[in-house]
Amino acid sequence: DKNNEYPRFPTRNNQMASINDSIVDEHCHLLVDYLNKVLRHPKFRAHPATV
Repeated sequence: DKNNEYPRFPTRNNQMASINDSIVDEHCHLLVDYLNKVLRHPKFRAHPATV
């Protein structure tokens, strides 16, 4: 069941030589999406530390 799969932390296989604003923005969006998935995941929502 897709809802029971743990969220995967966003990663990149390639190394970037330079960092620019568009890369930072893209990574911020990936991180926000990941954190929202964690918050919505039933196993994390039912954890005693989050109740």
